Amino acid sequence: MKDDSCMSLLKQINDGLEKYCNNTVKAEGLTFTQINVLNLIAKSKRKEMTMKEIEKELHVAQPTVVGIVKRLGQKELVNTFGDEANKKVRHVALTAKGESLSKYAEDQLERVEDELLKDLDKKEIKKFTKILATIRKSLD
Repeated sequence: MKDDSCMSLLKQINDGLEKYCNNTVKAEGLTFTQINVLNLIAKSKRKEMTMKEIEKELHVAQPTVVGIVKRLGQKELVNTFGDEANKKVRHVALTAKGESLSKYAEDQLERVEDELLKDLDKKEIKKFTKILATIRKSLD
């Protein structure tokens, strides 16, 4: 694979973003993925999600979500509870601490995004976002 191929550039961007974002939230003792889960739940209509919903949104396997949620629970950022109608379904909700940290992290990540896109004008950002969405959709 050439160093300037789309795949190579996407991989480099992904690795760089992950490192940059992990460093941004490192002071809170969290990873970028854990922050994504907190933000996902915070933005949900019910302010809670099932493990399966998180799995689908993040496009990751069930054991991965279980591990992430377990670590967030150990940090007292989320609570998990069973579904009364279906014992196999587990719900995840933010604690007050998790909600507060989610807001802080979202502000930090918006700052990171602004910094990364500062050299693009609004039209370029819109086009770039559309291209990324198209690529993301092709992975489904």
